[in-house]
Amino acid sequence: MDPANPNPRGVHGNEQEKDPLDQIIQSFSERWFQGWGVVTTEEKRVKFLSILQGIKEHPDFEPKYQKSQDEDHRSLAFEKIFEEVMLIRRRQDLELYRLVASDAVLKSSLQQSMGGMLG
Repeated sequence: MDPANPNPRGVHGNEQEKDPLDQIIQSFSERWFQGWGVVTTEEKRVKFLSILQGIKEHPDFEPKYQKSQDEDHRSLAFEKIFEEVMLIRRRQDLELYRLVASDAVLKSSLQQSMGGMLG
């Protein structure tokens, strides 16, 4: 039998699937972290994972974000949790904190990416 469309278009699994975190790191590196010195991709990955872990370990994460059915409430809770985690991370990574604090678009993009990773 011939296929329904002998000229299939689109992605068909020829490329290796990328980890969403790798895609986020690549996007952020290209857009915002050009002047970030000689930080390796693995170091950036560790920074992002530590932020994600901090968000997951926050005492309000489960009751106010994960279990909330109200999207507006979830969004507000996530912003608050993100802010608190970034304040804690500030002591550990001042350069990243300064970038996030000084650029509202970067902050929003990072929050959206982290939210997407958390589901």
